[in-house]
Amino acid sequence: MLCERCGVRPATISFTQVINGVKSEAHLCSECAAELGDFGIGSGLDFSFQNFLTGMLNQGGWLNPFPATGDFTCPTCGLTYERFRETGRLGCADCYQAFHDQLIPLLRRIQSGTQHQGKVPGKAQKETEAGSKLEQLQAELKKAVEEENYERAAELRDAIQELKAKKEGHQ
Repeated sequence: MLCERCGVRPATISFTQVINGVKSEAHLCSECAAELGDFGIGSGLDFSFQNFLTGMLNQGGWLNPFPATGDFTCPTCGLTYERFRETGRLGCADCYQAFHDQLIPLLRRIQSGTQHQGKVPGKAQKETEAGSKLEQLQAELKKAVEEENYERAAELRDAIQELKAKKEGHQ
């Protein structure tokens, strides 16, 4: 879909607004969205994901049902959830776990899911695939044991051990 304003660049931002029951939609490229200015998510001069996220977090609980107040603090970097709402940026990798309950509903509303399904850097792809395969085998092993299919469980156990050995050998 092309930008509804310029008609040249692909629309990467969809904006839906409902006022008094009347719904209006706009599909814009990032350049036109920045030129048009404030959508309640940051100024047009600084149109960024952080501003978008901050705007979403602070629109009366529209996206995030969790209050800004409370004792939500990352134990690693000390970032508070209130500060995250102000900046739209997490402080460290451990913030994802510290704010897990607050982030999951937000992520589900912003995107289609909570698991990464896009491209992976070349170096990390094999490791990511191995980790996914390991998780799959472990789930199958658990199911085989529950079903008392011990022959299959032994095969899966061996496959898991082999995969772990390969993984340790490449690191």
